[in-house]
Amino acid sequence: MANAGYIKQWSYAVLNKVFFWLALIATMAVLVWPVLLVTLQSLKGLELVTSAITQAMATGIAAFFIGLYLHYKSRQTSTEMLLRTIAFGDIPPDKLAQVVNDELSRIDQGVRFRPQTKDDGA
Repeated sequence: MANAGYIKQWSYAVLNKVFFWLALIATMAVLVWPVLLVTLQSLKGLELVTSAITQAMATGIAAFFIGLYLHYKSRQTSTEMLLRTIAFGDIPPDKLAQVVNDELSRIDQGVRFRPQTKDDGA
């Protein structure tokens, strides 16, 4: 039981670190891009670099990486809590298997979106 949780936690930790660094690099690019365009006037010949569409796409990619980082961070935290429950919890072993299976199936559900309400303008 703990082995499956440990493997998931380790995998989520690796993905979390990868997307953290990608999100950080992409966010820095989004923040630095306008400053570079103002200071480097010689880029006017490169329409793609100075395009607002390119800036919007870079922002979208940064948002995508941030979303993936947050997704894998929450999964990593959930699996760490599951491992703590297995190691230090006071749940009897016969009930622990059901708790672990329920938690692992909840973690494996994938990306969850907030339900739309009437206040959202739907």
